[in-house]
Amino acid sequence: MHMVLVPAPHIQGRRTVPYFPLGVLYLHQVLSDAGHECTIYYPAQETAEPAGPDAAIRRWAAEIVATKPGWVGFSTMCSTYPLTLLLARAVKEMSPRTRVVLGGPQAPAVAEESMAAFPWIGHVVRGEAEDAIVHLIQVIAGAREPGDAAGLTYRSDGRILSTPPGPLLADLDSLPVPDYRAYAPFDEMLRRGSPVPALEFLPMEPGRGCLYGCVFCSTSAFWRRRCRQKSPGALADQIETVVHEYGVADVYFVQDLFLADRDWLAGFAEAM
Repeated sequence: MHMVLVPAPHIQGRRTVPYFPLGVLYLHQVLSDAGHECTIYYPAQETAEPAGPDAAIRRWAAEIVATKPGWVGFSTMCSTYPLTLLLARAVKEMSPRTRVVLGGPQAPAVAEESMAAFPWIGHVVRGEAEDAIVHLIQVIAGAREPGDAAGLTYRSDGRILSTPPGPLLADLDSLPVPDYRAYAPFDEMLRRGSPVPALEFLPMEPGRGCLYGCVFCSTSAFWRRRCRQKSPGALADQIETVVHEYGVADVYFVQDLFLADRDWLAGFAEAM
Protein backbone atom coordinates (compact mmCIF):
# COMPACT_ATOMS: atom_id res chain seq x y z
CA MET A 1 0.00 0.00 0.00
CA HIS A 2 1.42 3.34 -1.06
CA MET A 3 1.20 6.15 1.51
CA VAL A 4 1.62 9.88 1.14
CA LEU A 5 2.51 12.18 4.03
CA VAL A 6 1.62 15.87 3.68
CA PRO A 7 3.24 18.38 6.09
CA ALA A 8 1.14 21.24 7.40
CA PRO A 9 1.65 24.17 5.01
CA HIS A 10 3.50 27.31 6.07
CA ILE A 11 2.25 30.47 4.41
CA GLN A 12 4.05 33.78 3.96
CA GLY A 13 1.98 36.39 2.20
CA ARG A 14 0.06 34.54 -0.50
CA ARG A 15 2.57 31.74 -0.97
CA THR A 16 3.27 28.45 0.75
CA VAL A 17 6.94 28.18 1.64
CA PRO A 18 8.95 25.00 2.27
CA TYR A 19 10.43 24.11 5.63
CA PHE A 20 11.89 20.96 7.15
CA PRO A 21 8.94 19.10 8.76
CA LEU A 22 10.84 17.00 11.28
CA GLY A 23 7.77 15.14 12.54
CA VAL A 24 6.81 14.03 9.05
CA LEU A 25 10.41 13.12 8.25
CA TYR A 26 10.51 10.86 11.32
CA LEU A 27 7.29 9.14 10.26
CA HIS A 28 8.59 8.67 6.72
CA GLN A 29 11.73 7.02 8.11
CA VAL A 30 9.75 4.77 10.47
CA LEU A 31 7.48 3.63 7.63
CA SER A 32 10.37 3.14 5.21
CA ASP A 33 12.34 1.12 7.77
CA ALA A 34 9.26 -1.08 8.24
CA GLY A 35 9.22 -1.80 4.50
CA HIS A 36 6.30 0.43 3.50
CA GLU A 37 6.21 2.54 0.34
CA CYS A 38 5.91 6.13 1.47
CA THR A 39 6.48 9.57 -0.06
CA ILE A 40 6.28 13.13 1.23
CA TYR A 41 4.31 15.71 -0.74
CA TYR A 42 4.60 19.41 0.00
CA PRO A 43 2.49 21.95 -1.95
CA ALA A 44 5.17 24.63 -2.04
CA GLN A 45 3.50 26.74 -4.71
CA GLU A 46 1.35 29.84 -5.01
CA THR A 47 -1.82 29.62 -2.92
CA ALA A 48 -3.46 32.27 -5.08
CA GLU A 49 -3.03 31.29 -8.71
CA PRO A 50 -4.69 33.08 -11.66
CA ALA A 51 -7.85 30.97 -11.27
CA GLY A 52 -7.91 31.43 -7.49
CA PRO A 53 -6.85 29.34 -4.49
CA ASP A 54 -9.39 26.60 -5.24
CA ALA A 55 -7.51 25.83 -8.45
CA ALA A 56 -4.26 25.43 -6.50
CA ILE A 57 -5.91 23.09 -4.01
CA ARG A 58 -7.36 20.97 -6.81
CA ARG A 59 -3.99 20.80 -8.54
CA TRP A 60 -2.25 19.73 -5.35
CA ALA A 61 -4.91 17.10 -4.72
CA ALA A 62 -4.57 15.81 -8.28
CA GLU A 63 -0.80 15.48 -7.86
CA ILE A 64 -1.30 13.50 -4.65
CA VAL A 65 -4.01 11.27 -6.11
CA ALA A 66 -1.88 10.58 -9.22
CA THR A 67 0.48 8.53 -7.03
CA LYS A 68 -2.46 6.20 -6.21
CA PRO A 69 -2.08 6.24 -2.42
CA GLY A 70 -3.99 3.85 -0.19
CA TRP A 71 -4.10 6.58 2.43
CA VAL A 72 -2.87 10.13 2.88
CA GLY A 73 -1.68 11.44 6.23
CA PHE A 74 -1.93 15.19 6.80
CA SER A 75 0.04 16.89 9.54
CA THR A 76 -1.85 19.88 10.94
CA MET A 77 -1.16 23.18 12.67
CA CYS A 78 -3.64 25.80 13.83
CA SER A 79 -2.63 28.59 11.42
CA THR A 80 -3.23 26.54 8.27
CA TYR A 81 -5.77 23.99 9.49
CA PRO A 82 -8.52 25.29 7.14
CA LEU A 83 -6.21 24.91 4.13
CA THR A 84 -5.30 21.36 5.15
CA LEU A 85 -8.98 20.45 5.57
CA LEU A 86 -9.79 21.79 2.10
CA LEU A 87 -6.91 19.87 0.56
CA ALA A 88 -7.98 16.70 2.36
CA ARG A 89 -11.52 17.14 1.06
CA ALA A 90 -10.28 17.56 -2.51
CA VAL A 91 -8.20 14.37 -2.22
CA LYS A 92 -11.22 12.45 -0.95
CA GLU A 93 -13.46 13.81 -3.71
CA MET A 94 -10.98 12.80 -6.41
CA SER A 95 -10.23 9.41 -4.88
CA PRO A 96 -13.10 8.23 -2.64
CA ARG A 97 -11.32 4.97 -1.78
CA THR A 98 -8.29 6.79 -0.38
CA ARG A 99 -8.24 7.03 3.42
CA VAL A 100 -7.70 10.48 4.92
CA VAL A 101 -5.80 10.61 8.21
CA LEU A 102 -4.97 13.70 10.27
CA GLY A 103 -2.27 14.12 12.90
CA GLY A 104 0.15 16.71 14.22
CA PRO A 105 -0.55 19.25 16.97
CA GLN A 106 -3.85 20.78 15.79
CA ALA A 107 -6.22 17.98 14.76
CA PRO A 108 -5.81 15.96 17.99
CA ALA A 109 -6.89 19.00 20.03
CA VAL A 110 -10.24 18.96 18.21
CA ALA A 111 -10.33 15.38 16.95
CA GLU A 112 -13.96 14.43 17.55
CA GLU A 113 -15.25 17.91 16.66
CA SER A 114 -13.31 17.85 13.38
CA MET A 115 -14.56 14.42 12.40
CA ALA A 116 -18.14 15.41 13.19
CA ALA A 117 -17.88 18.54 11.05
CA PHE A 118 -15.83 17.14 8.17
CA PRO A 119 -17.00 13.69 7.00
CA TRP A 120 -14.04 13.14 4.68
CA ILE A 121 -11.74 12.60 7.69
CA GLY A 122 -11.38 8.88 8.34
CA HIS A 123 -9.02 8.84 11.34
CA VAL A 124 -7.16 11.22 13.64
CA VAL A 125 -3.93 10.04 15.24
CA ARG A 126 -3.50 11.78 18.59
CA GLY A 127 -0.09 12.36 20.16
CA GLU A 128 3.27 10.97 19.08
CA ALA A 129 2.78 8.93 15.93
CA GLU A 130 5.97 6.90 15.49
CA ASP A 131 4.35 3.86 17.12
CA ALA A 132 0.72 4.79 16.42
CA ILE A 133 1.21 5.01 12.66
CA VAL A 134 2.28 1.36 12.49
CA HIS A 135 -0.87 0.40 14.41
CA LEU A 136 -2.93 2.58 12.07
CA ILE A 137 -1.63 0.68 9.05
CA GLN A 138 -2.75 -2.54 10.72
CA VAL A 139 -6.20 -1.02 11.31
CA ILE A 140 -6.52 0.09 7.68
CA ALA A 141 -5.37 -3.34 6.49
CA GLY A 142 -7.94 -5.03 8.72
CA ALA A 143 -5.27 -6.73 10.85
CA ARG A 144 -6.18 -4.83 14.02
CA GLU A 145 -9.43 -3.52 15.45
CA PRO A 146 -9.44 0.30 15.71
CA GLY A 147 -10.51 0.05 19.34
CA ASP A 148 -7.23 -1.75 20.07
CA ALA A 149 -5.06 1.06 18.66
CA ALA A 150 -4.09 3.64 21.29
CA GLY A 151 -4.54 7.35 20.58
CA LEU A 152 -6.89 6.87 17.62
CA THR A 153 -10.14 8.68 16.83
CA TYR A 154 -12.24 6.83 14.25
CA ARG A 155 -15.72 6.12 12.90
CA SER A 156 -17.75 3.05 13.79
CA ASP A 157 -21.43 2.40 12.94
CA GLY A 158 -22.17 6.09 12.57
CA ARG A 159 -20.41 7.03 15.80
CA ILE A 160 -17.13 8.83 16.41
CA LEU A 161 -15.00 7.05 19.00
CA SER A 162 -11.63 7.75 20.62
CA THR A 163 -9.32 5.23 22.24
CA PRO A 164 -7.22 6.17 25.29
CA PRO A 165 -3.89 7.82 24.52
CA GLY A 166 -0.85 5.62 24.20
CA PRO A 167 2.31 6.05 26.26
CA LEU A 168 4.91 8.60 25.30
CA LEU A 169 8.01 7.16 23.68
CA ALA A 170 10.19 5.88 26.49
CA ASP A 171 13.49 6.17 24.61
CA LEU A 172 14.04 9.03 22.18
CA ASP A 173 17.43 7.53 21.31
CA SER A 174 15.49 4.85 19.43
CA LEU A 175 14.24 7.37 16.88
CA PRO A 176 16.04 6.99 13.54
CA VAL A 177 17.98 9.78 11.90
CA PRO A 178 15.53 10.90 9.20
CA ASP A 179 16.35 10.92 5.52
CA TYR A 180 16.21 14.65 4.80
CA ARG A 181 16.48 14.00 1.07
CA ALA A 182 13.06 12.33 1.16
CA TYR A 183 11.67 15.87 1.32
CA ALA A 184 11.46 17.22 -2.23
CA PRO A 185 12.54 20.83 -1.45
CA PHE A 186 15.73 19.53 0.22
CA ASP A 187 18.22 21.42 -1.96
CA GLU A 188 16.09 24.57 -1.94
CA MET A 189 15.88 24.49 1.84
CA LEU A 190 19.63 24.19 2.25
CA ARG A 191 20.02 27.31 0.09
CA ARG A 192 17.24 29.29 1.75
CA GLY A 193 17.33 27.97 5.30
CA SER A 194 20.20 30.05 6.58
CA PRO A 195 20.33 33.77 7.44
CA VAL A 196 24.11 33.64 6.86
CA PRO A 197 25.31 33.42 3.23
CA ALA A 198 26.99 30.13 2.28
CA LEU A 199 26.11 28.51 5.63
CA GLU A 200 24.08 25.34 5.21
CA PHE A 201 22.42 23.66 8.18
CA LEU A 202 19.72 21.15 9.05
CA PRO A 203 17.29 20.98 11.97
CA MET A 204 17.57 18.31 14.64
CA GLU A 205 15.40 17.37 17.59
CA PRO A 206 17.35 16.99 20.86
CA GLY A 207 14.23 16.32 22.93
CA ARG A 208 10.49 16.77 23.25
CA GLY A 209 8.04 18.36 25.61
CA CYS A 210 7.34 21.32 27.83
CA LEU A 211 6.88 21.47 31.60
CA TYR A 212 4.53 24.44 31.61
CA GLY A 213 0.76 24.62 31.27
CA CYS A 214 0.05 27.86 29.43
CA VAL A 215 -3.69 28.08 28.78
CA PHE A 216 -3.22 29.58 25.30
CA CYS A 217 -0.97 26.76 24.05
CA SER A 218 -1.70 23.16 23.09
CA THR A 219 1.92 22.09 23.58
CA SER A 220 1.50 21.13 27.23
CA ALA A 221 -1.52 18.96 26.42
CA PHE A 222 0.21 17.32 23.47
CA TRP A 223 3.33 16.44 25.49
CA ARG A 224 1.46 15.96 28.80
CA ARG A 225 3.70 18.50 30.56
CA ARG A 226 6.71 16.21 30.35
CA CYS A 227 10.20 16.85 29.01
CA ARG A 228 12.32 14.07 27.54
CA GLN A 229 15.79 14.35 26.05
CA LYS A 230 17.93 12.16 23.88
CA SER A 231 21.00 11.01 25.77
CA PRO A 232 23.94 13.40 25.31
CA GLY A 233 26.10 10.76 23.64
CA ALA A 234 23.39 9.65 21.22
CA LEU A 235 22.62 13.24 20.22
CA ALA A 236 26.31 14.00 19.66
CA ASP A 237 26.60 10.88 17.47
CA GLN A 238 23.53 11.88 15.45
CA ILE A 239 24.93 15.38 14.90
CA GLU A 240 28.14 13.86 13.56
CA THR A 241 26.14 11.56 11.27
CA VAL A 242 24.07 14.43 9.85
CA VAL A 243 27.08 16.72 9.31
CA HIS A 244 29.03 14.01 7.48
CA GLU A 245 26.10 12.56 5.53
CA TYR A 246 24.75 15.85 4.20
CA GLY A 247 27.87 18.01 4.18
CA VAL A 248 26.29 20.78 6.23
CA ALA A 249 28.37 23.20 8.24
CA ASP A 250 25.96 23.37 11.17
CA VAL A 251 22.74 22.08 12.72
CA TYR A 252 20.06 23.86 14.70
CA PHE A 253 17.89 22.45 17.45
CA VAL A 254 14.11 22.34 17.33
CA GLN A 255 12.62 21.88 20.79
CA ASP A 256 10.10 23.70 22.98
CA LEU A 257 12.28 23.78 26.10
CA PHE A 258 15.90 22.98 25.35
CA LEU A 259 17.26 24.39 28.64
CA ALA A 260 14.89 22.56 31.01
CA ASP A 261 17.58 20.27 32.48
CA ARG A 262 20.92 21.89 33.41
CA ASP A 263 22.54 18.57 34.28
CA TRP A 264 21.61 17.18 30.86
CA LEU A 265 22.93 20.32 29.19
CA ALA A 266 26.26 19.97 31.00
CA GLY A 267 26.45 16.32 29.92
CA PHE A 268 25.72 17.26 26.33
CA ALA A 269 28.39 19.95 26.34
CA GLU A 270 30.88 17.38 27.59
CA ALA A 271 29.79 14.85 24.94
CA MET A 272 30.40 17.41 22.21
